[in-house]
Amino acid sequence: MDEAKIEDLGKKLTLAKKQPLNFAFAPGSGKNDGACQMDRKLPLNKLRQNVKKASGNNKTICGVANVSGKMLSLSCEEVPARPLVKGLKKFLIELKLKHKIQILDADGTVVIADDEDEAEATSTGGTPGVEAKADVPDDSLPSADGLEDLKQKFAVVSRQTKLVIEQSPEREKALSSALEAIEKLLDAGEADKVRAGMARLAAALKQQPGAKRSGTNGKAVSASVKKLLKLRSDIDTSYAQLLAALSKHSDARVRKIASDGYQKIFGGAGGVLSGADAELFGAVETWNASTAEARQAAEGDIKRCIEQLKTHLAGNEFIRLIENNPFGASLQISQPLNSVLSEIDSQIAA
Repeated sequence: MDEAKIEDLGKKLTLAKKQPLNFAFAPGSGKNDGACQMDRKLPLNKLRQNVKKASGNNKTICGVANVSGKMLSLSCEEVPARPLVKGLKKFLIELKLKHKIQILDADGTVVIADDEDEAEATSTGGTPGVEAKADVPDDSLPSADGLEDLKQKFAVVSRQTKLVIEQSPEREKALSSALEAIEKLLDAGEADKVRAGMARLAAALKQQPGAKRSGTNGKAVSASVKKLLKLRSDIDTSYAQLLAALSKHSDARVRKIASDGYQKIFGGAGGVLSGADAELFGAVETWNASTAEARQAAEGDIKRCIEQLKTHLAGNEFIRLIENNPFGASLQISQPLNSVLSEIDSQIAA
């Protein structure tokens, strides 16, 4: 990455302390360097494509980024492989943007913790990301004293976990499952795995309770957006028919209206809707690619875009003129658009 991109990434990491940002990383492949992008508006699929192209690597980490201190938390729909996470950490260190990293699943549960690698390294006498040497006997077992020490630490973690569950009952299932898994490892004498599990659980306990899942019916919204896309196509066709009729009119002034009018009803910034529809579709795309708090923020953007588009429809004189044109061309814009916009708005959870 060049200096400008490194500087931008540093600024985005700082911004992620205040608000969630979409995030994508791909390690370098061949002669290409690794690539990393963060953005508030660009959807994850676009960021993924960007870093794949820049790095020449199809392996990526994609998610929603939050930063607290030097901890970079990534909420991912698809949990990345551990070597990719280590590759990201190394990448940031090389750019002098050193951060600890933890990966959360869609429910907000920590599934990969930076502290886990450190715990594993400590238990084997190595360094993070370096495999232990093979000269350790396969039958080496922790001493009784070592297990007793782990049991005492586990008792402390158990009490801390129960306190968090009392404050955040919605996390009971995930945290209790983690405790049970560690207890089974402890009973089996798997000291290294117990240490790693407790490190992972400790990192999870430090996290703020995850945002409640959105109550929005995603399938219903998607169906309504498809209706909006179909309506968009139908209005385009009707408008083209109107322009064709105007272009054949005997009055040269009317023909000029046809040639100099708006290119399309949905013509972006140059169209009748002044790009408001494009902003709405962009908000929906971001919502589709988001999770947790970022998804709820995207829902707020959708509602804002709907209100903006409705206001535009209500105040646009040109739309009223072409809807009530004297040329025999039937063209309805405001009523059908308002109808489907209200439908989408009612489906977004308050």
